[in-house]
Amino acid sequence: MASQKTIIHFIILPILTILAIIAGVSLGQIRYLSLPTPASPIATLLLPILTGLTIQSSRSLLPSNTNTNNPPSKNTRSLPSWLFPTLLLTLTIYDTVLATLASTQLIPSDTQTCTLLTRWEHFFTAHDVERIRRIQDTHRCCGFKTLRHMPWPFPDNHGADACRDQYHRTRTCFGGWRGDLQLNAGAMLGVAVGCFLVKLFVVLAIYRRRHDPRMQRVRRQYAGLTENDDEVEDHRNGHGAGVQGRIEAPYRDEVATDDAENGTQGRDRNGNGPGPRAGGMVVQPSSMQGGGSEWRT
Repeated sequence: MASQKTIIHFIILPILTILAIIAGVSLGQIRYLSLPTPASPIATLLLPILTGLTIQSSRSLLPSNTNTNNPPSKNTRSLPSWLFPTLLLTLTIYDTVLATLASTQLIPSDTQTCTLLTRWEHFFTAHDVERIRRIQDTHRCCGFKTLRHMPWPFPDNHGADACRDQYHRTRTCFGGWRGDLQLNAGAMLGVAVGCFLVKLFVVLAIYRRRHDPRMQRVRRQYAGLTENDDEVEDHRNGHGAGVQGRIEAPYRDEVATDDAENGTQGRDRNGNGPGPRAGGMVVQPSSMQGGGSEWRT
């Protein structure tokens, strides 16, 4: 099983990047064509960014040590464990609102037609040449419902057929403009659903790791000796050299240490020893012939 860091860096973040690009392109189209979308395109663009930041911070928000016998040190700084689920719940509500608003424009309806007509009438009444011209040039059309229905150039100065005669266009702008609205609403809906699925995947992955029997055995075995679950995971997969190095006990001369502490005879592992020992001193025969015993350390 891949570690949480690997999943975040190589699966989740690329997906969120793609969703952010889709939201950015949709934002540009909505602004360029002045589409009356009920959902805010800027809010849609912020959604994958906020989702990525929340998931990236999950490694520090989630408790990594489940052993109650080893409480965190006073010097350990960690955010409350309830903060990550709260952020996920907030973003899920955010997803739901955006998805609901975007879905209202996917299917053609009288409400959608009225919304587009109201927006076009506003541009025509205000003599907003730039916006009407961008829509007409994008779809190579004239007017809203007919070629003579509120086109640009405006009929009061050039006549109702000025757009058709000047640009030789034969179709209206209603169908193409409505298609733009539906396409971008679908993109916004896709971004919201994609972010929701990413969060769902993260929650399921974390739940699976927390309840994996193998992970629980390793965590209990090395409880308090690892910094986070990624190290436990790496150790279980055979890549935990750093963890293993911390749990291996240093070399200890049991005979010398025990004798020094207890003041007993210094003996080797076969039960043989040079003699009594007092205060860390050992009586050994002198290396010189004919001499007596002497104290040596």
